[in-house]
Amino acid sequence: MWLRVAGLLAVGGLSIAIYILRDSIQALQQVGYASAFLVGAFTSISVLLPMPGFVYTYALGSVLNPVLVGCSAGAGSTLGELSGYLAGFSGSGLLESRPAYARMFNLMRSRQSTATLIVFMLALVPNPFFDIAGITAGIIKMPLSRFIAATLAGNIAKSTLTAYAGAMSFAWLQPYLH
Repeated sequence: MWLRVAGLLAVGGLSIAIYILRDSIQALQQVGYASAFLVGAFTSISVLLPMPGFVYTYALGSVLNPVLVGCSAGAGSTLGELSGYLAGFSGSGLLESRPAYARMFNLMRSRQSTATLIVFMLALVPNPFFDIAGITAGIIKMPLSRFIAATLAGNIAKSTLTAYAGAMSFAWLQPYLH
């Protein structure tokens, strides 16, 4: 229950912040979709350090086309997520002693279809475990094309939903805040 309340408060707070900062956010239109791509890439490139790129996607979705913002941010995030895959592919021992890694490794090495589904599902929702899945995908030598396809599909869906949330909450709040 507390998680739901916190989520509702976070969305409400973000929506109010977007309304208050609307003039500054309008300026984001000038840098547009390229900025969604770059912010997505830079916030996803850090391995095991969460960066809140979804906040930018949420804000940008309130002033630009949410589908195009989602596609741009999702593609950028996918590019950034290659850092974890490449760390695993190169044989990084960064996570081998962690229990979460051992569970992920056992799940993903059993079948390529299972590994692809795990990568997609973890890319679909904001969570700290995607980096573990990316590193594991690299370690088990998941084909890069499969990793990119699953990551791209999940990231675009997540980013598009985030951008739409920004667009709808802004439109919803605007009449009440005049």
